[in-house]
Amino acid sequence: MKAKGITIAQSIGALLLIPLLFSLIFAALYYFNVISTSLFQILNWISGILGFAAGGFLLGRGIQKKALLHALGCMIFIGILGFFMMDTHSLMNMVRLGSKIFAYLLCSVIAANVAQSS
Repeated sequence: MKAKGITIAQSIGALLLIPLLFSLIFAALYYFNVISTSLFQILNWISGILGFAAGGFLLGRGIQKKALLHALGCMIFIGILGFFMMDTHSLMNMVRLGSKIFAYLLCSVIAANVAQSS
């Protein structure tokens, strides 16, 4: 049980730290007018997807059995939290959050299948 808790903590840490790191880099580029506002928003969205995918991969690799169940539990919590933290509940914001959740689930299942087959 302790190993599952460590794996879930690593997964959540990855999906929080990777987007934060890239967001700081993109914010510096945006501050110095190297990138435009729309490119800044798109790059932050893509880095969020990559962070969630890395978190899902870590979860799937660490928990081979019932990885989808663990991923669904984490994503329900993060989805509800993300929904309430949105500034506006527009369709585009829902699509962005949904794409991140889908990347997390997909990568956790793929990593679990790869770990079980080897």
